[in-house]
Amino acid sequence: GILNEKMGLTEPEAFRWIQKASMDRRLTMQDVAQAIIDQFSTKKAD
Repeated sequence: GILNEKMGLTEPEAFRWIQKASMDRRLTMQDVAQAIIDQFSTKKAD
């Protein structure tokens, strides 16, 4: 996944990172994951 490649996280670490980010930002995990996808897909398009 994106977090595995870009941040060097294992799958469980990436899950925990998304989980913590969603709690810290009061967003759903889906919203956090979509924001990550959007951010990196935009950078690839440039």
